[in-house]
Amino acid sequence: MEKESRPRDMETLVRQTLTGAVKSREGWEAQRKEDAPPLSDVEITLENVIEEVRRHGLIVSQLAVRPETRAELQASLPGAIERIPAWMDARVFGPPLMTPGLFVRGLAQLLAVHREAIERVVEDQVTDRGAIEELLAAAPVPGGGDGESDKEVTEGIGLAMPAHAQALIHIAMDLDAWVAEA
Repeated sequence: MEKESRPRDMETLVRQTLTGAVKSREGWEAQRKEDAPPLSDVEITLENVIEEVRRHGLIVSQLAVRPETRAELQASLPGAIERIPAWMDARVFGPPLMTPGLFVRGLAQLLAVHREAIERVVEDQVTDRGAIEELLAAAPVPGGGDGESDKEVTEGIGLAMPAHAQALIHIAMDLDAWVAEA
């Protein structure tokens, strides 16, 4: 069996990492305890959404070039999902552990953490920031607070997630251009 070659450019690596976030039912259930009940279709969808957003955090921490930024993001982003206030409340206060409203609010809070990291990396190292700034401005992250309806938060998440993915690709492309010039 031939060993797969890794892509030589960051853009391809980022695209592959983003598309690899989606797992099948079998993939998710293989990670669960043997006696755990089967996952519903909704649970699989939610797991895939969380995995995609988790990967956004890992990718942005890997794309950071400035040593201080990279160290800080690599220390904070991989575990950020465990520190989301809405989801911590679910663990502390018990059943129902996760409601749809709590899920979307927690996801919005996680996206806000990632947005700050993306903006920091863009500020630190991207030469032509205009396209990324426009992309992010067109898709503001919902606050995830009580003042927004679940529908508003969900719609905001639906805009912010693809904007983050595109911003990560743009950062990778900028990094590839920088390396090619060096």
